[in-house]
Amino acid sequence: MKTYFILLLLNCLLATSVFSQTLKQQLDVAYELRETKKYNEAIVLLDSLITLDSVSAEVYYLKGSCYHHTNLYDLSVMNYQTAIAMDSLYSSAIYNLANSYESLSKMDSAEMYFRRYIELDSGDAYGYMRLGNTLRSQGKEDSVMYFYEKAYAVDSANLYAIYTLAQEYFVLEEVEKYNTFIKKGKALSEGDVDFYLLEGALESENNNYEKVVEICEEAMKVDSTNFELNRLYIESVMLQKTDPKAICKIEYRTKFVDYNNEKLQDILAGINEDDHAKNLKLMKEGTILSLEDYFRFYLSQKNKSGFSAYFSQANANIDKYWEEENYEELVKHGEEVFNNTPLRLSDLYRVCSAHYSLGNIEEFRKYYAIYFGILEGMLATGNGTEPESAYIVITVSDEYAILNYLGMNSSSQALVKNNGHSYDILTGQYSDGEEKKVYFNVDVPLTSLNSSFTSSKGKSKKKKNKKKRKNK
Repeated sequence: MKTYFILLLLNCLLATSVFSQTLKQQLDVAYELRETKKYNEAIVLLDSLITLDSVSAEVYYLKGSCYHHTNLYDLSVMNYQTAIAMDSLYSSAIYNLANSYESLSKMDSAEMYFRRYIELDSGDAYGYMRLGNTLRSQGKEDSVMYFYEKAYAVDSANLYAIYTLAQEYFVLEEVEKYNTFIKKGKALSEGDVDFYLLEGALESENNNYEKVVEICEEAMKVDSTNFELNRLYIESVMLQKTDPKAICKIEYRTKFVDYNNEKLQDILAGINEDDHAKNLKLMKEGTILSLEDYFRFYLSQKNKSGFSAYFSQANANIDKYWEEENYEELVKHGEEVFNNTPLRLSDLYRVCSAHYSLGNIEEFRKYYAIYFGILEGMLATGNGTEPESAYIVITVSDEYAILNYLGMNSSSQALVKNNGHSYDILTGQYSDGEEKKVYFNVDVPLTSLNSSFTSSKGKSKKKKNKKKRKNK
């Protein structure tokens, strides 16, 4: 009998050992499925494991992680809570639970679990940073800097903490600390331009464009191909050349002081042929213009022969090679964008993108500066929220270029009249489904269209008269 119980015990121990090995192997498979973004397959596997062993905290932790990655935050919360109920010291589950609560905008719960996390893992700088961010989102500013500085205290090489503190000290006007953290960030992130970009963006907020250009030129010695760096450089040179009295900044975007849509006729009266010829020559040479000059060039196109506000066709070569992703051939036709009146922004975008993909940075800057300058010039005429602040456009296609630039697609369009002006109202839709009405002043396109109809009718009448005279 004694021998029987010993054998039974050995069998149980063996079965437990085999199951533990099997569970570990299956968990490894589940982790691999998560890493390869096969979240649903991982969840199915984990559910099968739960039927065999419902007391493994790691299974629920991993299941919660998969649900989080599929944006099913309520389910991720439920599974993380189950894991923590099984193991109250499971710090990774606690951190991820806080993260899921944050995704659900339940900031008080996120705060509670981030606090619990740093009690368990007081040496993780990210825990302090995330807690500081969560407090800020609730308007609890009193403790925010304490936790940011605490993160730096536990890990003085943490780039996230250094980056954030540089921003904070800039806002607090603690110049010496700001410079110290920028300098340290640059030293620690050798080969990366993130801290140059931060420094440049912050100086740009103070309208110190000359300083920003210097920062960008220094950063380009580290990485001349960084897109955001090139964009910041182009913008800063452009605004450096722009009369400070002609622009202001509203909500981080540059706006013209006088070039608004209700003064359109006065603006157009001040545009002459020199604005087109002079600025086109400079743009072809790769010169970055002022924001005013880009906008004046944009408007001057309406006076050129062949201008059409509604019937501009895409360049066939650029279109063909863009679809084929044959950028080597596409860039050979880059100069052809200047044959169109007006310039097609979509063609400009494709040419500059092709040059960027090929690493032709100088050519990329040349074409992107034109694309960026014209778009920012249009955006500087208003904010598009009502007729009085409508964006000025000279072609209908530019309305859609602006929407795309702002991260929206158009879902509907309407034409209205107001105080002697014509407006297109496009309903723009962001990727998350949020909708926004955007107003465009379309006086120029409609005037151009009416003129073309009047001209066509005149030609038709002349032909008929000639025919009658011949019959007589």
